[in-house]
Amino acid sequence: MRSVLAMSMITFVLIFGGVILLGRVLVARAPAGPAAGGVAIVAAAGTAQVSADLLLERDQVRLEREALLSLRGDLAVEAKELAERQRAVRALLDSLQARGGEARRPPDQALAKLAKMYEAMKPEKAAPLLAALDMDTIVDVMLCMRERPAARILSHMEEALAARISERLSRRGLK
Repeated sequence: MRSVLAMSMITFVLIFGGVILLGRVLVARAPAGPAAGGVAIVAAAGTAQVSADLLLERDQVRLEREALLSLRGDLAVEAKELAERQRAVRALLDSLQARGGEARRPPDQALAKLAKMYEAMKPEKAAPLLAALDMDTIVDVMLCMRERPAARILSHMEEALAARISERLSRRGLK
């Protein structure tokens, strides 16, 4: 913005100085006599017009500068609001992730108890009940179970589900 203002001022000085210089040169070269006054009047009228145009342009530059400064202030306020909103969203996201992690991972005692309950059931009854749970819970429960009961339950599940569970178990490591 400063560079635009500086360029406008320099342009104003150069044009105004050039008009004055041109006017003086024309007056100096003008022949003496009745026509000489006519040249001086024309030069003065041209100088006045250029001066008026430059003043008008300077006012327009000033108005544009004020508008840009106002917009810059508005932008700064909006940037602060955006930063506050981003901090709030991050805090909410962290809170949700912490809660989600707790909800998805029941305590080890609860998992062990759940695993014992499924081990005590007949594999034909336990398989559909386990299959109704989400994949992470199934894998967690299976990891807490002894191998033989887990294998029996797994054999009574649908092949595709049993394959996905086996794949997850192999990634997480069996006891």
